[in-house]
Amino acid sequence: MRSPTNPFGTVRCAGFTLLEVVLFVLIMMIMMGFLIPAFSGSGSGEELRRTSVDLEKLVRTLRREAVATGTSHRVLITPSGIAEEAALRDGDAEEPVETITLSWPAGSKVRIRSWPSEEWFEPEEWSWVFQPSGLVLPIEFRLDSGEAWIEVAFSPVTGEIVDEKFYLP
Repeated sequence: MRSPTNPFGTVRCAGFTLLEVVLFVLIMMIMMGFLIPAFSGSGSGEELRRTSVDLEKLVRTLRREAVATGTSHRVLITPSGIAEEAALRDGDAEEPVETITLSWPAGSKVRIRSWPSEEWFEPEEWSWVFQPSGLVLPIEFRLDSGEAWIEVAFSPVTGEIVDEKFYLP
């Protein structure tokens, strides 16, 4: 702050100069830049968590459709995402379906493990069939994005997530 008088000897009101205000705002912006990421969580981790929730919704929807319509539904799992491929009715020809898709987060990698295998593998094109009986092949998904990862295992009976492991820094 400056003194309350100027060079002409007149008295001024006390206050801050424009330079002082700009420096204060600049320092506050720098501090917020460091603090906001610390309190908001990991962006890639949050994306992986949202994707696992969306994946569970997709699995439950496809299972419910297979039971309700009496047709098997097949989805294709690829490195870029998962998409419903066809509806199969009692071994007949495949019927086109309204495609339901889910894309993996950008920069993430997906691996799957299906029963009875203990090995994870990266699917190039892997089919997963939902039976009209409601049963689903037990499968586990692992999504990696940087240091963050999430593993989800699906129930063969309900299509719900029965086990979930994660590291979301």
